[in-house]
Amino acid sequence: MFRSALYWLFPSLCVGCQRVLPLFQRVCCSCLSLVTRVTRPLCVKCGKPILGLPLEPTFEGICPDCLEAPRGYDAARSPALYVEPLKEWIALMKYRHDPYIAVALGTWAAHQMEDWLRTLGHLTGVTCVPLHPRRKRTREYNQAEWIARAIAKELDRPWMTTLERVHFEGSQVGRTRPERWAHVLHAFRVPDRRQVRGGIWLLVDDVHTTGATLHACSVALKRAGARHVYALTVATTPAIMQG
Repeated sequence: MFRSALYWLFPSLCVGCQRVLPLFQRVCCSCLSLVTRVTRPLCVKCGKPILGLPLEPTFEGICPDCLEAPRGYDAARSPALYVEPLKEWIALMKYRHDPYIAVALGTWAAHQMEDWLRTLGHLTGVTCVPLHPRRKRTREYNQAEWIARAIAKELDRPWMTTLERVHFEGSQVGRTRPERWAHVLHAFRVPDRRQVRGGIWLLVDDVHTTGATLHACSVALKRAGARHVYALTVATTPAIMQG
C-alpha cells in the first residue's frame, strides 16, 4: 500500500519520453531501443568501435590509441556509443543527482554485455571508479557506484569498494588527452590489498573516453595483486583510424 501511495503521489517518468513508469524506474524499454549500439569492427583491447577504415567485422586487432599507450586493464567493453539520447541521460544522471537512471543503465548494460561477461570466468567481484571525497560531497553521490551495484546484482556477484581516490585537481572535462593521462596517473590506491589479491575484477564507470581513468584504476588494482581487471562502461567514444 505504501509503494502504491508513493507511485500515485510521485510517479516515475521515463527520462526519454516522459511515460509513466513503475516506481523508481527511469528509462523505458522503448527509449533504450533508440540507443546507438557499439558494432564491429572494434578494438579487442579497449572495445571501442573502429571508424575510418574499411575493416571486416571479424577484425581482431588493436586500435592506435592502445598501441601508443598500453592499457592497464585486460579488456574493456561498452554496449553503446556516447551520443544522444544516451549522452543526455548520462548528464542528467551525473549532474542532476538521479541515481535511478544509473540503476536503469547499469541493468541494461549487464544484459547487453551478457555474452562478453560470460567469457571472463568467475568474477571475484564488481567495483567502480571512485570519486574523491571532496567531489563526492559536491555531487552527493557517485553515479559509477550505482551503475556498478546494478551490474553486480544482475551478475549475482558481490559489489565491493576496492579503490580510493587520493588526488583530485578538478574535472577531466575539457582536458587534452596527455593532460587527462597525467592528471590521473597516481590518483588511485587500494587501501586493503588483501581484498583484491589474486582476484578477477570487473571495474565499472559511466563513460569510456580516453581510457586514462580506467587505466589508472586498473594499474592500482594490479599493483595491489589483482590477477585480472576487466572494464565495463555504459557508453564509449569511437576509435578513429586513418587510412
